[in-house]
Amino acid sequence: MVLGGRDVAGALDVAADELTGSGLVEGALASGERPDSLSALTGIDPWFLHQMQRITDFDRGLKGARWNDALVRRAKRLGFSDRHLAARMGLVESEVRRHRLAAGIRPVMKAVDTCGAEFKAERDKTAAQRK
Repeated sequence: MVLGGRDVAGALDVAADELTGSGLVEGALASGERPDSLSALTGIDPWFLHQMQRITDFDRGLKGARWNDALVRRAKRLGFSDRHLAARMGLVESEVRRHRLAAGIRPVMKAVDTCGAEFKAERDKTAAQRK
């Protein structure tokens, strides 16, 4: 597999934790590589690669898209920043923020019980989750 003139298969044959910030996995998914074949090369669980594929597929659809509240709401739920949306939509980051806030799309923090009621709680054991 060649991506950007580089042998990606050789580069991907390293420890999975070294790949997380490299962009090689995302680049391979964006260029059409299948999660199952990447899993075989990297040892990364296919479930995670399928989730990453959902994000890269969605990102591909953002390029040149026009503002749409539903689209931006979904993008924010997938974790896209205002800066990234601005770059994809050909806008300025401050415009994205202004439109987003006007549409009522705001960050939300939810409390998630990390013990799942398995144990009697002696104290609050929650972790924040962004919606």
